[in-house]
Amino acid sequence: MNEKFIIFLPTDWNSSISIIISGLATFTVVVYGFYAKISRDVLGKMVLAVNIADLAFCLIMLSVHVYSGSTGFYCKAIQAMAHCSLLYSLFWGTFFGHAFYTLVKHQTTLVIEKSYRYYMAISSVCSIGLSMATFFTNYSEYDSHLDACVHFVQFGELDVTLILFSQVPITCVTVMGTYWYIRAAYLLNGNEGNLKVKNPLTLLVYPGIVIVCWLPVNLVSTLIGFGITPSRFVDLFTKNLYELQGFFDAVVYGITPLMRKCSQRERRAVEEAGYDQSLVVGGHNITPMLTDGDAEFTDEEPKAVSPSFE
Repeated sequence: MNEKFIIFLPTDWNSSISIIISGLATFTVVVYGFYAKISRDVLGKMVLAVNIADLAFCLIMLSVHVYSGSTGFYCKAIQAMAHCSLLYSLFWGTFFGHAFYTLVKHQTTLVIEKSYRYYMAISSVCSIGLSMATFFTNYSEYDSHLDACVHFVQFGELDVTLILFSQVPITCVTVMGTYWYIRAAYLLNGNEGNLKVKNPLTLLVYPGIVIVCWLPVNLVSTLIGFGITPSRFVDLFTKNLYELQGFFDAVVYGITPLMRKCSQRERRAVEEAGYDQSLVVGGHNITPMLTDGDAEFTDEEPKAVSPSFE
């Protein structure tokens, strides 16, 4: 047999455990984000963008347990929507790297405000464009024997659609995210910025998420193209791992900064009032950055600073 398949939308619950975990985590961040109105801050908008995209991906993946179509049109349409939300999340995660670099360089979030419209345009055009293109290819097809939406791989042949729509975009956003984090680290190590970071390894959080979640499943897909079939355990493990990206994004960009901010405010309340005081979290902005220490920034207007993607 010279053909293998990759199930894009698994209908068994064992393959959906990670999706459920990610869905619950992103749902928590999104609900709290709207409740606390974190969108008033540009970084809060970015947090919501990442987690809404991850939540949309989880809901689309879980929708097959409610209704699963049995036509090629359904598979192409549902896969295009899932792919769009996934790429959208990956692009916004990369923009956190650029925002971090910009913040270190200019010491103000006002510059990020100016870059925000570019983030919106690039993520929307690229994710929607690539996803719509998959609809007109054999990237996703319906298999009547499996009653599932799959991607067929021909052994020994170059899988153009998988490389173009999956591996190339994921590799590009990982490289760009890593590039901006490294540039930010260079500025910090050269004392060109005043932002203090207790643990420089936090700069690698986002690239680490993408590498950990996506490298194994991409390797498995590549091996399948060369005629090497992974074991059931390896296949299930790698799929569940990449589906945990939403959970990691929620923890890094939402839950952890919220817990840190709450802890800091409780500590300050105790120090100022001299007694334990309840914390009302509603209505407070979250300013999540990939740091372990307190970061102090000024809101002074930068002098003739324009968004830069250098």
